[in-house]
Amino acid sequence: MGEDERAERSLRGAPDQIEDGFVTLDRAWRITFLNRGAEMYLQRCRDELLGRVVWEVFPRLVGTETERTARAAAAGTRMVEMEMSAPVFRRHVSMRLFPSREGLAVSFCDDTERKRAVEALRLLTEAGRLLPSALDTDATLASLARLSLPELADALVVDLCDDEGVRRVVASGSARGTSQRMASPAAPRSRGAARALATGEAELVPSVTAEWLCAAGEDGAGPEAVGAHHPTSVIVVPLVARGATLGALTLLRRDPARPYDCADLALAQGLADRAALALDNARLYVQAVEARRRRDEVLGVVSHDLRNPLNTIQLNARLLQRSMPCDELDAIRAAVARADRLVQDLIAVTAVEAGRLPLSCCSEALGPLLEEVAALHRPLADARSVAIEVRAADALLAVPIDHHRIVQALSNLVGNAIRFAPAQSAVVLRTRQVCDGVELDVIDLGPGIPADELPRVFDRFWRGHVPTQGCIGLGLAIAKGIAEAHHGSLRVASEPGQGATFTLALPAG
Repeated sequence: MGEDERAERSLRGAPDQIEDGFVTLDRAWRITFLNRGAEMYLQRCRDELLGRVVWEVFPRLVGTETERTARAAAAGTRMVEMEMSAPVFRRHVSMRLFPSREGLAVSFCDDTERKRAVEALRLLTEAGRLLPSALDTDATLASLARLSLPELADALVVDLCDDEGVRRVVASGSARGTSQRMASPAAPRSRGAARALATGEAELVPSVTAEWLCAAGEDGAGPEAVGAHHPTSVIVVPLVARGATLGALTLLRRDPARPYDCADLALAQGLADRAALALDNARLYVQAVEARRRRDEVLGVVSHDLRNPLNTIQLNARLLQRSMPCDELDAIRAAVARADRLVQDLIAVTAVEAGRLPLSCCSEALGPLLEEVAALHRPLADARSVAIEVRAADALLAVPIDHHRIVQALSNLVGNAIRFAPAQSAVVLRTRQVCDGVELDVIDLGPGIPADELPRVFDRFWRGHVPTQGCIGLGLAIAKGIAEAHHGSLRVASEPGQGATFTLALPAG
């Protein structure tokens, strides 16, 4: 064999060494060459295809975008890239078409797995965005149906466990959100949602049989919820959040040419994880709303029914004090005053939390306001041998505020400062003008706040590492709420052993 003949045979055999498919067509669209990769993709042998017109071999391509692109490429001079979902062998294919004087050369590769991975990532990303936005169970299930149908499933069944048993929700392309109640599974079954609910195990059924449907229906609900959709392939995955099985998601396909596989199972599990988290959050949200409603009811009773007897006790104690003064009556009045302050704090923190704190603002000079707060707290400060100093850089500096609420906020800050200030020290109230408003500082020289506790200072009911008698931890939360209601802020700076500075910032207008 001559050198030229060996080179020609080597050149002919080169396309057979690559996995991608390679086909050449002449000007009459007859197949003149195809490699082993093309035989595998097309599921046809060379002898069956060589010399035949491609449109006669694959008539389903006639009139499609693939034919139009191929004819346009053959008439041009540049390589053309395209993607197609091949009806011949139900795969996704990336193609390159190279025109030449002899006709058209086509290389193509199976891009199905990459395409599936991209679509799975898109679906899970969309699920991560859409599912958490639903704040109740029904909205979450509706979002789950929109995500799953029809790309991942032709129908889905969701079984949710609650205190009343199992709620079953069925959704398909024609019926979304139909539901029914059934008994909770008493023991693990061999198939279907009942097993997933009882064991937390997923199940992949590539080919559904009548026996499987019958076994899946042994949970007492009958197989009709699944069987009515005539599935050919099924995936069942548990809905698990925080270690608890909340329910089961069943995905159904009716196309026998598209059976579920392990990649679909992994995608379903990822979707179920996100759905379970959203369902758990929806339950927690409903519980939080209900808890808040009950709390508001209790506070309504407290604010009305409890304050009335407190006012009566206070009035009678005052009358008795006039006729027969004694230390016991002073103690009664002090206790009633403290109880009334606690009631007021509970009402105020509820209003702050609900965003319903009423304000009546007008422009007011801050110097006299600080003097008023200092005068209110001097008796307490004197009893603890603590001085109160007011340092107003400009006593006439004014900003729009609700007088009563700002006095309340500063009183909470000053009261805390006095409690923690050491004897013979001072608590300083200071004002200073900044570019966008004013800042009011309350400074003490107490033990300070540890760094790990600073993020929690303004939490409700937080009392720190040195709890004080008569404090339930609402004062700072209320002060912060009052600042924010004025479109301002409250912050703290502290070093252990060097005291603390609370800064109330208020806008100029």
